[in-house]
Amino acid sequence: METFQLIQGTYNGAEAAEVLLSVIDDKIKYHNKKNFSLKERFGVESEESTKRLKELKADRKKIEEMIENPDNKSAEFTISSSINITVNVLA
Repeated sequence: METFQLIQGTYNGAEAAEVLLSVIDDKIKYHNKKNFSLKERFGVESEESTKRLKELKADRKKIEEMIENPDNKSAEFTISSSINITVNVLA
């Protein structure tokens, strides 16, 4: 397994929103494209992508609420995110 540090730093509210929401928005776009492609070709959507879209949209809303919370107006946000990749060789 390899681990890569994707996000590491302290950000003001606007920067935190830009960093976090851009990652989530890219994942939302990915799953929307996957569903669109499957629907166009086979008339079905991916259950996995549909489920993940709901989760991502809920996460996006929570992040927006956290950053926009008046109590956090002058706060800094320390964000750390790593990605673990395992290569599974198929026979």
